[in-house]
Amino acid sequence: MKISETFRKRALYGVAIFCITAIATVGALSIGGNEEDNTPDSLVDLNETNEPGDTQVADGGENQPEVQNPDVQVGDNTEVQQDPEQTAQNPEEKDSEQVALGGEEGTGVQQPEEKDPSEVAVITETPADTKEPEQTEVLSPQLIAEQLTFDKSAGLLWPIAGEVIIPYSPDHGVFYQTLDQFSTSEALVLSSAVGTEVKAAAKGVVTAIEEDVRTGTTVTLALGNNTSLVYGQLDVTELKEGDILEAGDCIGTVAEPTRYYVVEGPNLYFKVMEGETSIDPTELLTEE
Repeated sequence: MKISETFRKRALYGVAIFCITAIATVGALSIGGNEEDNTPDSLVDLNETNEPGDTQVADGGENQPEVQNPDVQVGDNTEVQQDPEQTAQNPEEKDSEQVALGGEEGTGVQQPEEKDPSEVAVITETPADTKEPEQTEVLSPQLIAEQLTFDKSAGLLWPIAGEVIIPYSPDHGVFYQTLDQFSTSEALVLSSAVGTEVKAAAKGVVTAIEEDVRTGTTVTLALGNNTSLVYGQLDVTELKEGDILEAGDCIGTVAEPTRYYVVEGPNLYFKVMEGETSIDPTELLTEE
């Protein structure tokens, strides 16, 4: 009787343990099932590479083409999201970058770069039948003189009609009244009145107009063949270097004498040069 009671208690204890175990197993299975049901159907393995045309279907949504974000990298079952501070760009910074690229503020359109008007090349078309005028070469007085020819046999015109007060004397002295001394002379000094016109003794080109302390305003007229005439004690107004004068043209007028010729009075200083050497003008001057 005692053994039967003990066996009964153990049987009840075993049944109780079995029931508890069964209940616990059923509960665990129920919880596991609920967790499976709660998993969204739209969860897609990011490791899978969808073929073109595959779509992801959300709960109750329409098929949409897969859009991959280049800023998101996918590893092994791990979704890597970009730092929000890097993806969220400040609108002001974005606009400033667009403006720096030449676009309008707040737009993504890049505007063409403005150029300085001074740097813009202006292209003009010249009509085919329009010819540019030929440029005339400007010759120097020296080059013009080289093209002239002086004929010694034709001689020289007298530049003025006046008395010779100081003769040509390159090798012995003559008396200068103002200086009160004897000195050589490489030119003729012809007496005249102030304002008397002075003529070109031959055709030539004006190569120099200078101021000399002794001879005042002095003009050099090149005749060609390395021959030139020098006129001093002049008053010149319109004449300029490069002017071509014909024989008999006016060069200027007789001016007041310099302090070297005060006693001699107004005069014309007239010299003939052949290269760097003076020659006697009287050998070339023709009779009036």
